[in-house]
Amino acid sequence: MGVGAGTPLVRGRKFLSHRPGGIVEDTRWLFAWLALISMSLLLPGIVTTARGGLLALGVGAALVLAASWISGYRRRTVSIWHDLVDIVGILGLAVVCPEPRAIVLVVFGSLWFRSLYGTGGQAVARGLLYAVSLGALLIAWRSFDLDPSKPEFSSFLGMVPIMFFTVLIARKHTQSLSIREQGVNRDRALAATGSLLLDAVGKAEILKVGWEALTEFCVATPGLRVIQVRRDGSVLTVEGAAGDFTFLRETFPAEILAVDGGNARIWDPVPLNRAVGTPLMWRCLILSADEDDGWLLVGAPKSIPDEAILSIRTLVTQIVLALRNSQAYRELAAQARMDALTGLDNRASFTEQLSEILDESVPPDSLHLMFIDLDDFKDINDGLGHRVGDDLLIEVASRLRDGIRSGDLCARLGGDEFAVLLRETTGLHAVAFATRLLVELAAPYVLDEHHVGIGASIGITTFTTGTGLKELVHQADIAMYAAKAHGKNHVEIFHPALLQIDRRQEPVALI
Repeated sequence: MGVGAGTPLVRGRKFLSHRPGGIVEDTRWLFAWLALISMSLLLPGIVTTARGGLLALGVGAALVLAASWISGYRRRTVSIWHDLVDIVGILGLAVVCPEPRAIVLVVFGSLWFRSLYGTGGQAVARGLLYAVSLGALLIAWRSFDLDPSKPEFSSFLGMVPIMFFTVLIARKHTQSLSIREQGVNRDRALAATGSLLLDAVGKAEILKVGWEALTEFCVATPGLRVIQVRRDGSVLTVEGAAGDFTFLRETFPAEILAVDGGNARIWDPVPLNRAVGTPLMWRCLILSADEDDGWLLVGAPKSIPDEAILSIRTLVTQIVLALRNSQAYRELAAQARMDALTGLDNRASFTEQLSEILDESVPPDSLHLMFIDLDDFKDINDGLGHRVGDDLLIEVASRLRDGIRSGDLCARLGGDEFAVLLRETTGLHAVAFATRLLVELAAPYVLDEHHVGIGASIGITTFTTGTGLKELVHQADIAMYAAKAHGKNHVEIFHPALLQIDRRQEPVALI
Protein backbone atom coordinates (compact mmCIF):
# COMPACT_ATOMS: atom_id res chain seq x y z
CA MET A 1 0.00 0.00 0.00
CA GLY A 2 1.75 3.18 -1.20
CA VAL A 3 1.77 6.73 0.01
CA GLY A 4 -1.65 8.26 -0.29
CA ALA A 5 -3.43 4.89 -0.44
CA GLY A 6 -7.13 5.23 -0.64
CA THR A 7 -7.06 8.01 -3.25
CA PRO A 8 -8.52 6.77 -6.53
CA LEU A 9 -6.33 6.54 -9.59
CA VAL A 10 -6.80 9.27 -12.15
CA ARG A 11 -7.36 7.66 -15.49
CA GLY A 12 -8.85 8.47 -18.85
CA ARG A 13 -8.23 11.14 -21.48
CA LYS A 14 -8.52 13.97 -18.95
CA PHE A 15 -6.13 12.55 -16.36
CA LEU A 16 -4.02 15.77 -16.42
CA SER A 17 -6.75 18.27 -17.24
CA HIS A 18 -8.84 17.01 -14.30
CA ARG A 19 -7.56 18.01 -10.86
CA PRO A 20 -7.80 15.00 -8.51
CA GLY A 21 -9.00 14.99 -4.93
CA GLY A 22 -6.78 14.38 -1.94
CA ILE A 23 -3.85 16.40 -0.63
CA VAL A 24 -1.07 14.14 -1.91
CA GLU A 25 -2.61 13.43 -5.31
CA ASP A 26 -3.37 17.11 -5.81
CA THR A 27 0.29 17.95 -5.11
CA ARG A 28 1.48 15.28 -7.55
CA TRP A 29 -0.84 16.70 -10.19
CA LEU A 30 0.61 20.19 -9.67
CA PHE A 31 4.21 18.97 -9.81
CA ALA A 32 3.49 16.93 -12.94
CA TRP A 33 2.38 20.15 -14.63
CA LEU A 34 5.43 21.96 -13.21
CA ALA A 35 7.74 19.43 -14.87
CA LEU A 36 5.89 19.52 -18.19
CA ILE A 37 5.77 23.32 -18.28
CA SER A 38 9.47 23.63 -17.38
CA MET A 39 10.30 21.41 -20.34
CA SER A 40 7.91 23.19 -22.71
CA LEU A 41 9.72 26.48 -22.04
CA LEU A 42 12.80 25.05 -23.78
CA LEU A 43 10.98 23.91 -26.92
CA PRO A 44 10.61 27.32 -28.67
CA GLY A 45 14.37 27.93 -28.48
CA ILE A 46 15.15 24.40 -29.72
CA VAL A 47 12.68 24.64 -32.63
CA THR A 48 14.02 28.01 -33.78
CA THR A 49 17.75 27.21 -33.53
CA ALA A 50 18.17 23.48 -34.13
CA ARG A 51 18.14 21.95 -37.60
CA GLY A 52 18.05 18.46 -39.07
CA GLY A 53 19.11 15.73 -36.72
CA LEU A 54 19.49 18.05 -33.74
CA LEU A 55 15.91 19.24 -34.12
CA ALA A 56 14.69 15.65 -34.30
CA LEU A 57 16.82 14.81 -31.24
CA GLY A 58 15.38 17.70 -29.24
CA VAL A 59 11.75 16.99 -30.11
CA GLY A 60 12.24 13.24 -29.59
CA ALA A 61 13.89 13.84 -26.20
CA ALA A 62 11.02 16.08 -25.13
CA LEU A 63 8.42 13.48 -26.16
CA VAL A 64 10.30 10.66 -24.41
CA LEU A 65 10.62 12.73 -21.22
CA ALA A 66 6.95 13.73 -21.27
CA ALA A 67 5.87 10.13 -21.87
CA SER A 68 8.00 8.95 -18.92
CA TRP A 69 6.53 11.57 -16.57
CA ILE A 70 2.97 10.86 -17.65
CA SER A 71 3.50 7.12 -17.27
CA GLY A 72 4.82 7.57 -13.73
CA TYR A 73 1.90 9.85 -12.87
CA ARG A 74 -0.66 7.37 -14.16
CA ARG A 75 0.96 4.41 -12.40
CA ARG A 76 1.65 6.40 -9.21
CA THR A 77 5.07 4.77 -8.99
CA VAL A 78 8.58 5.24 -10.41
CA SER A 79 10.96 2.44 -11.39
CA ILE A 80 14.64 2.53 -12.26
CA TRP A 81 13.61 2.38 -15.92
CA HIS A 82 11.69 5.63 -15.56
CA ASP A 83 14.79 7.27 -14.09
CA LEU A 84 16.98 5.99 -16.93
CA VAL A 85 14.50 7.27 -19.52
CA ASP A 86 14.42 10.63 -17.73
CA ILE A 87 18.23 10.86 -17.92
CA VAL A 88 18.17 10.09 -21.65
CA GLY A 89 15.53 12.76 -22.26
CA ILE A 90 17.27 15.39 -20.14
CA LEU A 91 20.67 14.72 -21.79
CA GLY A 92 19.05 14.92 -25.22
CA LEU A 93 17.56 18.31 -24.39
CA ALA A 94 20.87 19.49 -22.89
CA VAL A 95 22.74 18.67 -26.11
CA VAL A 96 20.46 20.74 -28.39
CA CYS A 97 19.36 23.47 -25.96
CA PRO A 98 20.64 26.89 -27.15
CA GLU A 99 21.02 28.04 -23.54
CA PRO A 100 22.54 25.13 -21.57
CA ARG A 101 21.79 26.67 -18.17
CA ALA A 102 18.08 26.47 -18.97
CA ILE A 103 18.24 22.69 -18.60
CA VAL A 104 18.37 23.35 -14.84
CA LEU A 105 14.61 24.11 -15.02
CA VAL A 106 13.92 20.64 -16.38
CA VAL A 107 16.25 18.94 -13.89
CA PHE A 108 14.65 20.55 -10.85
CA GLY A 109 11.13 20.14 -12.21
CA SER A 110 11.78 16.43 -12.72
CA LEU A 111 13.36 16.07 -9.27
CA TRP A 112 10.44 17.75 -7.51
CA PHE A 113 7.92 15.60 -9.35
CA ARG A 114 9.76 12.29 -9.08
CA SER A 115 10.59 12.80 -5.39
CA LEU A 116 6.89 12.48 -4.58
CA TYR A 117 7.13 8.76 -5.37
CA GLY A 118 9.10 5.87 -3.94
CA THR A 119 11.29 5.86 -0.84
CA GLY A 120 13.76 8.43 0.43
CA GLY A 121 16.66 6.22 -0.64
CA GLN A 122 15.29 6.02 -4.17
CA ALA A 123 14.96 9.80 -4.26
CA VAL A 124 18.59 10.31 -3.17
CA ALA A 125 19.80 7.71 -5.69
CA ARG A 126 17.85 9.54 -8.38
CA GLY A 127 19.52 12.84 -7.52
CA LEU A 128 22.94 11.15 -7.62
CA LEU A 129 22.14 9.60 -11.01
CA TYR A 130 21.13 13.00 -12.41
CA ALA A 131 24.31 14.62 -11.06
CA VAL A 132 26.63 11.92 -12.43
CA SER A 133 24.99 11.99 -15.87
CA LEU A 134 25.09 15.76 -16.21
CA GLY A 135 28.65 15.87 -14.84
CA ALA A 136 29.76 13.27 -17.37
CA LEU A 137 28.18 15.31 -20.18
CA LEU A 138 29.92 18.48 -18.99
CA ILE A 139 33.27 16.68 -18.79
CA ALA A 140 32.77 15.37 -22.32
CA TRP A 141 32.05 18.87 -23.58
CA ARG A 142 35.18 20.28 -21.99
CA SER A 143 37.44 17.33 -22.81
CA PHE A 144 36.63 17.27 -26.51
CA ASP A 145 35.92 21.01 -26.94
CA LEU A 146 32.56 20.12 -28.40
CA ASP A 147 31.04 23.43 -27.40
CA PRO A 148 33.09 26.14 -25.63
CA SER A 149 29.89 27.94 -24.68
CA LYS A 150 28.85 25.18 -22.26
CA PRO A 151 28.90 26.00 -18.50
CA GLU A 152 32.02 25.75 -16.39
CA PHE A 153 32.44 22.67 -14.19
CA SER A 154 32.50 24.92 -11.10
CA SER A 155 29.00 26.13 -11.92
CA PHE A 156 27.82 22.57 -12.15
CA LEU A 157 29.40 21.69 -8.81
CA GLY A 158 27.51 24.56 -7.19
CA MET A 159 24.26 23.16 -8.53
CA VAL A 160 24.76 19.63 -7.14
CA PRO A 161 24.14 20.45 -3.44
CA ILE A 162 21.01 22.34 -4.43
CA MET A 163 19.80 19.26 -6.29
CA PHE A 164 20.17 17.12 -3.17
CA PHE A 165 18.53 19.76 -0.99
CA THR A 166 15.69 19.78 -3.49
CA VAL A 167 15.32 16.02 -3.15
CA LEU A 168 15.33 16.17 0.67
CA ILE A 169 12.88 19.07 0.81
CA ALA A 170 10.54 17.37 -1.66
CA ARG A 171 10.63 14.12 0.35
CA LYS A 172 9.97 15.97 3.62
CA HIS A 173 7.16 17.88 1.95
CA THR A 174 5.67 14.63 0.64
CA GLN A 175 5.83 12.95 4.04
CA SER A 176 4.17 15.93 5.70
CA LEU A 177 1.41 15.97 3.11
CA SER A 178 0.94 12.22 3.44
CA ILE A 179 0.69 12.40 7.24
CA ARG A 180 -1.74 15.27 6.99
CA GLU A 181 -3.88 13.45 4.44
CA GLN A 182 -3.90 10.29 6.55
CA GLY A 183 -5.04 12.34 9.55
CA VAL A 184 -7.75 14.04 7.50
CA ASN A 185 -9.03 10.69 6.24
CA ARG A 186 -9.03 9.19 9.75
CA ASP A 187 -10.80 12.26 11.15
CA ARG A 188 -13.35 11.99 8.38
CA ALA A 189 -13.92 8.33 9.26
CA LEU A 190 -14.26 9.22 12.96
CA ALA A 191 -16.79 11.95 12.21
CA ALA A 192 -18.85 9.61 10.04
CA THR A 193 -18.61 6.90 12.70
CA GLY A 194 -19.91 9.28 15.36
CA SER A 195 -22.96 10.03 13.22
CA LEU A 196 -23.60 6.34 12.52
CA LEU A 197 -23.30 5.43 16.20
CA LEU A 198 -26.06 7.88 17.06
CA ASP A 199 -28.48 5.69 15.11
CA ALA A 200 -26.96 2.31 16.07
CA VAL A 201 -28.75 0.51 18.91
CA GLY A 202 -27.79 -3.17 18.94
CA LYS A 203 -24.34 -4.41 19.94
CA ALA A 204 -23.78 -6.16 16.59
CA GLU A 205 -24.64 -2.99 14.68
CA ILE A 206 -22.31 -0.88 16.85
CA LEU A 207 -19.40 -3.31 16.42
CA LYS A 208 -20.00 -3.40 12.66
CA VAL A 209 -19.72 0.39 12.49
CA GLY A 210 -16.50 0.21 14.53
CA TRP A 211 -14.85 -2.35 12.25
CA GLU A 212 -15.82 -0.37 9.16
CA ALA A 213 -14.06 2.65 10.68
CA LEU A 214 -10.96 0.57 11.49
CA THR A 215 -10.92 -0.69 7.92
CA GLU A 216 -10.98 2.93 6.70
CA PHE A 217 -8.10 3.70 9.09
CA CYS A 218 -6.09 0.89 7.50
CA VAL A 219 -6.83 2.23 4.03
CA ALA A 220 -5.82 5.76 5.06
CA THR A 221 -2.65 4.69 6.91
CA PRO A 222 -0.11 2.74 4.78
CA GLY A 223 0.53 -0.76 6.10
CA LEU A 224 -1.67 -0.46 9.19
CA ARG A 225 -3.16 -3.72 10.55
CA VAL A 226 -5.48 -4.20 13.52
CA ILE A 227 -6.41 -7.46 15.26
CA GLN A 228 -8.82 -7.81 18.18
CA VAL A 229 -8.07 -10.73 20.49
CA ARG A 230 -9.66 -12.10 23.65
CA ARG A 231 -8.06 -14.48 26.14
CA ASP A 232 -9.60 -17.94 26.05
CA GLY A 233 -7.63 -20.21 28.34
CA SER A 234 -4.16 -20.73 26.92
CA VAL A 235 -4.87 -19.00 23.59
CA LEU A 236 -5.96 -15.62 22.28
CA THR A 237 -9.08 -15.91 20.14
CA VAL A 238 -9.30 -13.52 17.17
CA GLU A 239 -12.54 -11.51 17.37
CA GLY A 240 -11.94 -9.44 14.25
CA ALA A 241 -9.29 -7.86 12.04
CA ALA A 242 -8.76 -4.97 9.63
CA GLY A 243 -6.03 -4.52 7.02
CA ASP A 244 -4.21 -6.90 4.69
CA PHE A 245 -3.21 -10.33 6.00
CA THR A 246 -1.53 -13.24 4.25
CA PHE A 247 -2.88 -15.86 6.63
CA LEU A 248 -4.87 -14.78 9.68
CA ARG A 249 -5.25 -17.54 12.23
CA GLU A 250 -8.33 -18.00 14.42
CA THR A 251 -6.16 -18.14 17.54
CA PHE A 252 -2.70 -17.04 18.69
CA PRO A 253 -0.64 -18.38 21.60
CA ALA A 254 -1.38 -16.39 24.75
CA GLU A 255 2.40 -16.07 25.22
CA ILE A 256 2.64 -13.42 22.51
CA LEU A 257 1.36 -10.95 25.11
CA ALA A 258 3.02 -9.99 28.37
CA VAL A 259 0.18 -8.89 30.65
CA ASP A 260 0.93 -7.01 33.85
CA GLY A 261 -2.27 -5.98 35.63
CA GLY A 262 -4.17 -3.68 33.31
CA ASN A 263 -1.18 -3.21 30.97
CA ALA A 264 -0.10 -5.47 28.14
CA ARG A 265 2.65 -5.44 25.53
CA ILE A 266 3.70 -7.58 22.60
CA TRP A 267 6.20 -10.17 23.86
CA ASP A 268 6.55 -12.35 20.76
CA PRO A 269 5.56 -10.70 17.44
CA VAL A 270 6.62 -13.63 15.25
CA PRO A 271 3.16 -15.29 15.01
CA LEU A 272 1.63 -11.91 14.20
CA ASN A 273 4.19 -11.20 11.48
CA ARG A 274 3.50 -14.60 9.94
CA ALA A 275 -0.16 -13.67 9.68
CA VAL A 276 0.80 -10.44 7.89
CA GLY A 277 3.58 -11.89 5.76
CA THR A 278 6.10 -9.17 6.64
CA PRO A 279 7.79 -7.88 9.83
CA LEU A 280 5.89 -5.09 11.55
CA MET A 281 6.16 -2.98 14.66
CA TRP A 282 3.33 -3.90 17.08
CA ARG A 283 1.54 -2.22 19.95
CA CYS A 284 -1.15 -3.54 22.29
CA LEU A 285 -4.13 -1.39 23.26
CA ILE A 286 -6.59 -2.41 25.96
CA LEU A 287 -10.20 -2.06 24.88
CA SER A 288 -11.68 -1.10 28.25
CA ALA A 289 -11.31 -1.63 31.98
CA ASP A 290 -13.19 -4.90 31.57
CA GLU A 291 -10.48 -7.52 31.03
CA ASP A 292 -12.94 -9.75 29.16
CA ASP A 293 -13.09 -7.19 26.35
CA GLY A 294 -9.55 -8.18 25.33
CA TRP A 295 -7.04 -6.13 23.38
CA LEU A 296 -6.39 -4.50 20.03
CA LEU A 297 -3.07 -5.46 18.44
CA VAL A 298 -1.95 -2.65 16.13
CA GLY A 299 0.89 -3.13 13.64
CA ALA A 300 2.58 -1.08 10.91
CA PRO A 301 5.89 -1.15 8.98
CA LYS A 302 8.90 0.49 10.68
CA SER A 303 6.82 2.50 13.16
CA ILE A 304 3.20 3.07 14.12
CA PRO A 305 2.19 6.73 13.71
CA ASP A 306 1.18 8.27 17.02
CA GLU A 307 -1.67 9.99 15.21
CA ALA A 308 -3.01 6.60 14.12
CA ILE A 309 -2.86 5.28 17.71
CA LEU A 310 -4.72 8.39 18.89
CA SER A 311 -7.41 7.87 16.23
CA ILE A 312 -7.82 4.23 17.24
CA ARG A 313 -8.07 5.14 20.93
CA THR A 314 -10.69 7.76 20.10
CA LEU A 315 -12.64 5.22 18.08
CA VAL A 316 -12.47 2.67 20.91
CA THR A 317 -13.81 5.30 23.30
CA GLN A 318 -16.69 6.02 20.93
CA ILE A 319 -17.52 2.34 20.61
CA VAL A 320 -17.36 1.72 24.38
CA LEU A 321 -19.64 4.70 25.05
CA ALA A 322 -22.03 3.56 22.34
CA LEU A 323 -22.18 0.05 23.83
CA ARG A 324 -22.84 1.46 27.29
CA ASN A 325 -25.54 3.76 25.94
CA SER A 326 -27.04 0.83 24.09
CA GLN A 327 -27.13 -1.22 27.29
CA ALA A 328 -28.70 1.66 29.18
CA TYR A 329 -31.24 2.11 26.40
CA ARG A 330 -32.17 -1.57 26.50
CA GLU A 331 -32.52 -1.45 30.28
CA LEU A 332 -34.71 1.66 30.12
CA ALA A 333 -36.78 0.11 27.35
CA ALA A 334 -37.23 -3.03 29.43
CA GLN A 335 -38.20 -0.96 32.47
CA ALA A 336 -40.71 0.96 30.40
CA ARG A 337 -42.39 -2.33 29.46
CA MET A 338 -42.20 -3.93 32.91
CA ASP A 339 -44.28 -3.50 36.02
CA ALA A 340 -41.86 -2.22 38.64
CA LEU A 341 -43.43 -4.11 41.57
CA THR A 342 -44.02 -7.59 40.15
CA GLY A 343 -41.61 -7.79 37.22
CA LEU A 344 -44.44 -8.78 34.87
CA ASP A 345 -45.25 -6.94 31.64
CA ASN A 346 -47.15 -3.74 32.29
CA ARG A 347 -50.37 -2.55 30.68
CA ALA A 348 -48.68 -0.81 27.73
CA SER A 349 -46.44 -3.79 26.94
CA PHE A 350 -49.30 -6.28 27.17
CA THR A 351 -51.50 -4.16 24.91
CA GLU A 352 -48.72 -3.79 22.33
CA GLN A 353 -47.99 -7.53 22.25
CA LEU A 354 -51.67 -8.42 22.08
CA SER A 355 -52.12 -6.04 19.15
CA GLU A 356 -49.17 -7.59 17.32
CA ILE A 357 -50.54 -11.09 17.88
CA LEU A 358 -53.96 -10.14 16.52
CA ASP A 359 -52.26 -8.75 13.40
CA GLU A 360 -50.71 -12.20 12.71
CA SER A 361 -53.95 -13.71 11.32
CA VAL A 362 -54.60 -15.78 14.43
CA PRO A 363 -56.78 -18.88 13.79
CA PRO A 364 -60.27 -18.51 15.35
CA ASP A 365 -60.86 -20.04 18.79
CA SER A 366 -57.10 -20.55 19.41
CA LEU A 367 -56.54 -17.40 21.45
CA HIS A 368 -58.02 -16.88 24.92
CA LEU A 369 -57.78 -13.71 26.98
CA MET A 370 -58.51 -13.73 30.70
CA PHE A 371 -58.74 -10.88 33.16
CA ILE A 372 -58.00 -11.70 36.81
CA ASP A 373 -59.05 -9.48 39.70
CA LEU A 374 -58.21 -10.33 43.32
CA ASP A 375 -61.25 -10.51 45.62
CA ASP A 376 -61.33 -8.13 48.59
CA PHE A 377 -57.73 -7.07 48.11
CA LYS A 378 -58.57 -3.65 49.55
CA ASP A 379 -59.45 -5.21 52.90
CA ILE A 380 -56.02 -6.87 53.12
CA ASN A 381 -54.24 -3.73 51.98
CA ASP A 382 -56.06 -1.54 54.52
CA GLY A 383 -55.98 -4.06 57.37
CA LEU A 384 -52.39 -5.32 57.14
CA GLY A 385 -50.75 -2.37 55.43
CA HIS A 386 -49.49 -1.55 51.98
CA ARG A 387 -46.25 -3.43 52.53
CA VAL A 388 -48.11 -6.70 53.01
CA GLY A 389 -50.36 -5.79 50.11
CA ASP A 390 -47.36 -5.28 47.83
CA ASP A 391 -45.83 -8.57 48.99
CA LEU A 392 -49.12 -10.29 48.20
CA LEU A 393 -49.15 -8.87 44.66
CA ILE A 394 -45.57 -10.07 44.16
CA GLU A 395 -46.51 -13.61 45.28
CA VAL A 396 -49.61 -13.65 43.07
CA ALA A 397 -47.49 -12.56 40.10
CA SER A 398 -45.01 -15.34 40.85
CA ARG A 399 -47.75 -17.97 40.86
CA LEU A 400 -49.18 -16.62 37.60
CA ARG A 401 -45.75 -16.62 35.99
CA ASP A 402 -45.10 -20.21 37.06
CA GLY A 403 -48.46 -21.35 35.80
CA ILE A 404 -48.30 -20.16 32.18
CA ARG A 405 -46.43 -21.74 29.27
CA SER A 406 -43.47 -20.16 27.52
CA GLY A 407 -45.55 -18.85 24.61
CA ASP A 408 -48.28 -17.30 26.79
CA LEU A 409 -48.36 -13.75 28.13
CA CYS A 410 -48.91 -12.52 31.67
CA ALA A 411 -49.17 -8.90 32.83
CA ARG A 412 -50.20 -6.71 35.71
CA LEU A 413 -52.66 -4.16 34.38
CA GLY A 414 -52.69 -2.08 37.54
CA GLY A 415 -53.72 -2.33 41.18
CA ASP A 416 -54.82 -5.91 41.86
CA GLU A 417 -55.83 -6.65 38.27
CA PHE A 418 -53.86 -9.04 36.05
CA ALA A 419 -54.22 -10.45 32.53
CA VAL A 420 -53.20 -13.74 30.94
CA LEU A 421 -53.18 -14.54 27.23
CA LEU A 422 -53.24 -18.22 26.29
CA ARG A 423 -52.09 -18.98 22.73
CA GLU A 424 -52.70 -22.02 20.53
CA THR A 425 -55.05 -23.74 22.92
CA THR A 426 -58.71 -24.78 23.14
CA GLY A 427 -61.58 -23.36 25.16
CA LEU A 428 -61.63 -26.45 27.38
CA HIS A 429 -57.95 -26.01 28.18
CA ALA A 430 -58.51 -22.33 28.95
CA VAL A 431 -61.30 -23.12 31.41
CA ALA A 432 -59.26 -25.89 33.00
CA PHE A 433 -56.27 -23.54 33.33
CA ALA A 434 -58.43 -20.81 34.94
CA THR A 435 -59.99 -23.30 37.35
CA ARG A 436 -56.57 -24.59 38.38
CA LEU A 437 -55.41 -21.01 38.72
CA LEU A 438 -58.18 -20.27 41.20
CA VAL A 439 -56.96 -23.11 43.38
CA GLU A 440 -53.32 -22.03 43.18
CA LEU A 441 -54.10 -18.40 43.96
CA ALA A 442 -56.33 -19.36 46.88
CA ALA A 443 -53.56 -21.31 48.62
CA PRO A 444 -52.47 -19.46 51.81
CA TYR A 445 -49.66 -16.87 51.69
CA VAL A 446 -47.22 -16.26 54.53
CA LEU A 447 -46.41 -12.58 54.42
CA ASP A 448 -44.51 -10.79 57.17
CA GLU A 449 -45.60 -13.48 59.66
CA HIS A 450 -49.22 -13.12 58.51
CA HIS A 451 -51.13 -16.00 57.00
CA VAL A 452 -53.15 -14.45 54.21
CA GLY A 453 -55.79 -16.02 52.02
CA ILE A 454 -57.39 -14.45 48.97
CA GLY A 455 -59.55 -15.46 46.05
CA ALA A 456 -59.82 -14.22 42.50
CA SER A 457 -62.45 -13.57 39.87
CA ILE A 458 -61.52 -14.58 36.33
CA GLY A 459 -63.22 -13.61 33.09
CA ILE A 460 -62.38 -15.44 29.84
CA THR A 461 -63.08 -14.50 26.25
CA THR A 462 -62.15 -16.33 23.06
CA PHE A 463 -60.90 -14.65 19.92
CA THR A 464 -63.19 -15.08 16.92
CA THR A 465 -62.83 -13.93 13.33
CA GLY A 466 -63.37 -10.19 13.03
CA THR A 467 -62.83 -9.45 16.72
CA GLY A 468 -60.65 -6.42 17.22
CA LEU A 469 -58.38 -5.49 20.10
CA LYS A 470 -60.80 -3.17 21.87
CA GLU A 471 -63.67 -5.59 21.54
CA LEU A 472 -61.62 -8.53 22.83
CA VAL A 473 -60.48 -6.55 25.87
CA HIS A 474 -64.03 -5.33 26.53
CA GLN A 475 -65.36 -8.88 26.47
CA ALA A 476 -62.75 -10.14 28.94
CA ASP A 477 -63.50 -7.21 31.22
CA ILE A 478 -67.24 -7.88 31.18
CA ALA A 479 -66.68 -11.58 31.91
CA MET A 480 -64.47 -10.71 34.87
CA TYR A 481 -67.11 -8.44 36.41
CA ALA A 482 -69.71 -11.10 35.80
CA ALA A 483 -67.52 -13.54 37.77
CA LYS A 484 -67.49 -11.10 40.69
CA ALA A 485 -71.23 -10.70 40.46
CA HIS A 486 -71.62 -14.50 40.81
CA GLY A 487 -70.06 -14.52 44.26
CA LYS A 488 -66.35 -14.09 43.54
CA ASN A 489 -63.65 -16.79 43.37
CA HIS A 490 -65.36 -17.79 40.17
CA VAL A 491 -64.58 -18.25 36.47
CA GLU A 492 -66.92 -16.69 33.94
CA ILE A 493 -66.80 -17.27 30.17
CA PHE A 494 -67.93 -14.41 28.00
CA HIS A 495 -71.16 -14.79 26.03
CA PRO A 496 -73.16 -12.08 24.25
CA ALA A 497 -75.88 -12.08 26.92
CA LEU A 498 -73.42 -10.53 29.36
CA LEU A 499 -73.51 -7.34 27.30
CA GLN A 500 -77.07 -6.76 28.56
CA ILE A 501 -76.13 -6.94 32.24
CA ASP A 502 -76.09 -3.58 34.00
CA ARG A 503 -72.87 -3.48 35.99
CA ARG A 504 -72.72 -1.21 38.97
CA GLN A 505 -69.04 -0.38 38.29
CA GLU A 506 -67.77 0.41 34.85
CA PRO A 507 -64.55 -1.49 34.07
CA VAL A 508 -61.26 0.31 33.62
CA ALA A 509 -60.39 0.02 29.93
CA LEU A 510 -57.10 -1.65 29.01
CA ILE A 511 -56.51 0.81 26.19
